Amino acid sequence: MKIKREITLVNQQEKTDCVAACIAMIVGVDINKVKKAAKEINLSFPMTNIDSIKLLCFFSVVGVMQTDESLYSGKLYKVGVASRNSVGLHSLIIDLRSKKIKVYDPQNGVCGKNFYSEKEIPENYFSPMEIIYLD
Repeated sequence: MKIKREITLVNQQEKTDCVAACIAMIVGVDINKVKKAAKEINLSFPMTNIDSIKLLCFFSVVGVMQTDESLYSGKLYKVGVASRNSVGLHSLIIDLRSKKIKVYDPQNGVCGKNFYSEKEIPENYFSPMEIIYLD
């Protein structure tokens, strides 16, 4: 997979739209456009992995669920993690397409929120979804 675009951090706007923020980062659009697209195809937040795949497809991007919990260099992933701010789950992006690991947490920069970063990469993650850009 060649690098399609650089990821730019997008903050979540509400408690349950971390997936919308992740998809906005992946496809390079405003989070409100992602939310509008979700509504158009009858999806709501919080979102399941299957719904995430459907929403990515709406933007011509493929999300492939991994059969194991491994992350591989050269790839881009949306992963689930334990929230650092409440009891529950949270989604973020881990970019392994270059030599430096990059973590994009939609809560990074949200006032009063704890977040994951390159300095504190989540050790426990689940449901890694490889992101593949269609050319």
